[in-house]
Amino acid sequence: MRLCSSTQRRFVYGAASGRVRDRARILVEGGHGGTGCTSFFRLRNGHFGKPCGGPGGAGGDVFIRVAPFGSDLDFSSNAYRGANGSRGGKNNRIGARGKSITVS
Repeated sequence: MRLCSSTQRRFVYGAASGRVRDRARILVEGGHGGTGCTSFFRLRNGHFGKPCGGPGGAGGDVFIRVAPFGSDLDFSSNAYRGANGSRGGKNNRIGARGKSITVS
């Protein structure tokens, strides 16, 4: 431990220092859903038929797994975001779902 001034101290967290982090501030955000596709069925005579565009895929989720015997709150990053869903397609094709992540 190195003293910076008379009132401030520099603390090193981790197993080597013997101190345990009991608070952590992280940003957790799920992925955005994909955009839908605007498409219309075309008839043989060139006229537009019914709409046939598919919806976008759902955004990815973020799950937080808690260790029952965890020693401290040591995260590898401060921000965790789920992947975005992909765009829908013509002929009522649904977009792919975004990949989910697990924070432990």
